Amino acid sequence: DGIFIHIKANTELNKPIYLVQLSDSSAQAYAVNQRVLVLMERNSKAEIVEHYLSADVNQSAHFVNAVTEIVLQDNAELSHY
Repeated sequence: DGIFIHIKANTELNKPIYLVQLSDSSAQAYAVNQRVLVLMERNSKAEIVEHYLSADVNQSAHFVNAVTEIVLQDNAELSHY
């Protein structure tokens, strides 16, 4: 699974993009391989917040392998949390 965020050239977002990654399991161990790709064209500006949560009430074993790849073109600005 994955998320692709594309900010076009000369675009400035006035509100942050807030990503909530929620993991849940029935009763078995599991793994999540999540990928986020951010492409910001020239002179763009944005803020992205990533938040990872688990709703696993059984407290089963799990593994989250999260990758965030960010591509900034000329003069693009990103605040990433």
